[in-house]
Amino acid sequence: MNTGYAKSITAPQAARPIRRKFLPWIVVLFIASLPFEQILGMLVGITTELKPYRALLPLVVLLALVQNNKFLQSARQISFGFIIIFSYGLLLVAAWGAVGQVSLPHTQRTLLLVSIGGAIFFSLIKIIKTSDSIDKLFLIFSFSVFASIIIWKLGLNLSGLYRFTGFFRNPNHFAYALSIAIIYFASRSLRDNETTKFRVMWITLSLPLLYFLVVSGSRGGLLGLAAGLFLVGVRVIGSRSKGKQGKKIFLLAMVFGAALAGASIMQELNFSERIMHRFSSEVAMQGSGRLDIWTAGLNASFDYYFIGMGMEQYISNHAYYINQLAFVKSDTLLKFDLSQHSEFMTLFVEYGLFGFAIFLFIVRKIWVGLTRKSPFQKSTSDIPVFLQALFVSGLVQALFQTMNFFPLHWLILGACVAYINVSETWLQQYRAN
Repeated sequence: MNTGYAKSITAPQAARPIRRKFLPWIVVLFIASLPFEQILGMLVGITTELKPYRALLPLVVLLALVQNNKFLQSARQISFGFIIIFSYGLLLVAAWGAVGQVSLPHTQRTLLLVSIGGAIFFSLIKIIKTSDSIDKLFLIFSFSVFASIIIWKLGLNLSGLYRFTGFFRNPNHFAYALSIAIIYFASRSLRDNETTKFRVMWITLSLPLLYFLVVSGSRGGLLGLAAGLFLVGVRVIGSRSKGKQGKKIFLLAMVFGAALAGASIMQELNFSERIMHRFSSEVAMQGSGRLDIWTAGLNASFDYYFIGMGMEQYISNHAYYINQLAFVKSDTLLKFDLSQHSEFMTLFVEYGLFGFAIFLFIVRKIWVGLTRKSPFQKSTSDIPVFLQALFVSGLVQALFQTMNFFPLHWLILGACVAYINVSETWLQQYRAN
């Protein structure tokens, strides 16, 4: 029985495309640039929408266009599902606009950001031809996250900073990037073919990232990380021989123990009181105002007959609906125009029951594709287990923030669907031979 990692999934030898020893250099640069989103503004004071990854994305798209990878059934259905959702959102904007109930600036910006995300999603599916490429992709990304923190710490004065953000504008996005890297390093430490030295190295790399995740103050990030690590532990340990389970459980205990240690360290820091207050039961009951925002969103959904308000239309109506509530626990909600701060609620409020149902179909389709066993896999491969963990972690974090304009969200979705597409390509050619 194969108790190690399943070999990289690729096409049979007769139909296999030319293998690359590494990812194309432009893809490497693109992936490595993702954690440096705001580096120009933070280090040299250049305010620009042309972020490093956006400058490289056109070259990545051009590379994707010349690939001979085909979108098979699952990839086509998932891609078409996203197209339906966002097209429906634009149709709603046009329909409500006919009676003068829309604000276009927010919709225009979201459409641009979703288009960028869609380009990332499309490019990954077209470029990735082996599961081994997915592993390399996240190896590059995780080390890039680690490097970005070092540069960020050395290049900026962080005194008086309330929440750590890295080179991201939003600390929750910083936490999302950290959770991806931690889950990757933790999953690498659990591989059967890793030596003890490398296991220690992967765990050691994850510990400072865990600390920075705590000081980002992102509760959704911590919950997402916990969900992802739990899934990795259950899947990987459950598929291994009993003789090695003790070591794996010990390594997982180190990761969870480090989370507690990181929280304890916070007690000694100057800004610990403000950060740790974010994790208090008092704040948790308030939901940082999210419960009020979601209540206002549900009221808006009712007014729009659960058809949907249209792409990015809640934010321009936030003041109206939040002021209808009898009591609001956070003054911030009254001072600013805010979004729903939840991907699920955004889809429900702005895209209605129809858009929300399509999204649930996509989630199910991806999950089935990642968990489906194929005849060429004698045991559970660590690549789909790792992707399952990232997918679940992302869904948990999507409960507390809007994701459709965030590039890392599309990175995870693209990698998951690319793996499913590679698996179906292999299986299709396997049956043909």
